[in-house]
Amino acid sequence: MVAAPLLALVVVVVLIALTIIAFVRSERIAGLERRVMDLEAAIRRLVRERTDVAEPETAPRPAAAPGPTRSPARAQLPRAAPRPARNWEALIGKHWLGWTGISVLVLGCGFGLKFAFENRWIGDLGRVLLGLAGGVGLSVVGHYQLRLGRRGFAQALTAGGVTLLYLSVYASYGFYQLIAPTPAFVLLAAIVLQAHLFAAFRNAPGIAIMGQIGGFLAPVLLSTGEDRLWILFSFVLLLDAGAILVAALRRWHWISSVSFLLTHLTFWAWQDGHFTPEKLWPAMAFLLAALAMFVFADLERLRRGQALGIENWIRLLANPLAFFGAAYSLLEPQYPEWMGAFALVVALIYAGLAKSIRDPRTALALAGIAGMFVALAIPIQLDGHWVTLAWALQASVLSWLAARDGSASLRRAALLVFSCALVHYLGWDVQWSFREAFTPLLNRDFATAATLFACLGFAALLLHRKRPRFAIGLGLCAWTVLWLASTIEAYSYFDVLVREASAEASEVRTALRWSGQLSISLVWTLFAAALVGGGMLGKVPALRWSGLVLFCLTALKVLLVDVGTLAGAYRVVALLALGSLLVVAAWAYQRRSRDTSS
Repeated sequence: MVAAPLLALVVVVVLIALTIIAFVRSERIAGLERRVMDLEAAIRRLVRERTDVAEPETAPRPAAAPGPTRSPARAQLPRAAPRPARNWEALIGKHWLGWTGISVLVLGCGFGLKFAFENRWIGDLGRVLLGLAGGVGLSVVGHYQLRLGRRGFAQALTAGGVTLLYLSVYASYGFYQLIAPTPAFVLLAAIVLQAHLFAAFRNAPGIAIMGQIGGFLAPVLLSTGEDRLWILFSFVLLLDAGAILVAALRRWHWISSVSFLLTHLTFWAWQDGHFTPEKLWPAMAFLLAALAMFVFADLERLRRGQALGIENWIRLLANPLAFFGAAYSLLEPQYPEWMGAFALVVALIYAGLAKSIRDPRTALALAGIAGMFVALAIPIQLDGHWVTLAWALQASVLSWLAARDGSASLRRAALLVFSCALVHYLGWDVQWSFREAFTPLLNRDFATAATLFACLGFAALLLHRKRPRFAIGLGLCAWTVLWLASTIEAYSYFDVLVREASAEASEVRTALRWSGQLSISLVWTLFAAALVGGGMLGKVPALRWSGLVLFCLTALKVLLVDVGTLAGAYRVVALLALGSLLVVAAWAYQRRSRDTSS
């Protein structure tokens, strides 16, 4: 029992020593490279000086025969050296074969040892010692190959050794209980630290990526079906810390992305196989820790005065979404009524981060994430028409902020939330076919449409001075919503009366159908007149054109449908109403043109 921790301690000391030696040698090599570069620069200066001395001033040369002129600057440009062809054979032989071989070797050793363990050929202590010896051996050979200049092969060997060390130390505590929790955690932290420092100082990204993959594979390869969540979560967070350290030292931002992806894959695999309600809060603590670590990794660049790269921006958005999705899957079965509040808590966290960040672009992005979770809380907590109403009100607030600050991002956010409200209204709120008996205009459906119309109109009024085209689009959407709701309201009311009328009263049912058709024509005619009149008063051509288009549609409906379907007074009213308003609109256009000419 005492041999395993002692040997593990020796292993860690040896590996840390190797890392220090590699770092010292890399510094020496870097110094030599700088000296060579200085010597080359001095030689170039001497050559230029000798060339200047060797060209004495002489009599001017006779003029050359006339011919095609040639740009002197172009004539002095040296020809670019041809790009050497990539030696695919050397690339495959030196790099890919080594990485493939080491990966297959590690997997083979892992499955072979697992087979031996299952048949009890080797005891627990022997298994750990074999893994430690193999890890140290591969790491030492890899260091020796690196000294010989065989960089790709050395990285493959070192990465395999680090993976075996992960497996051995993880198994010594997590499965065989050969060492106590604290020494096991210290040993794992030391191996993670030395592997990632070695990769950073030797500029060996292969070791970093294989260290990550091997570390995340360790719990999978050694799985016995028993759940030890504290060991697993602590080990995963250690690997994340190592990836974040390497990303900060070498700016290998992709290593943090790999660690982020593997972290959530590991969590979902654990949840699928081992989660029970009593493990809720340890799992939530792990998710919060992972969220905080990757947020810190992305925002730490700003403190050092570095701009965020594309991977940082993607991870900045993906991190809260992945956290919320995982946390939602844990919390929703037990606390379904609190999920909207949970989304608001996440929104408050990101709003606080946005307030504490000085960089305007990053602060705006964090504020956008906060607004996204506020919008997400609405459909989670509310239902039916309340979702449309809440989204419409939120978009109105965003429009007010955009009008006050002149922010294009806030305008886009308002447009996005308005789009969500419109899609929800058309897809879920509007009853296209069947409605129960209702009071016209005084019902939930029309109240929802009227509120959405008011919010869109309010946003259009706020933005009409600074962004007139944006405001016109919102205004047209507002009138379209009200027109559609009024049309459905008129037709549905008479449709309900037809269904409630007795089957024997055929004349009554026919009259009610005609009334429904006539009501649609009247609603369309009134809306067309209102759009034309509003466009003239407000000097908005888009409204006038919309009214003219609606007049055309109404005329087609009356002439092609109503004249053939309706009879008696219904037909007369439809024709007279449409004709009268068309004459009034024409008179208004005549007067407008006369006033303009005068």
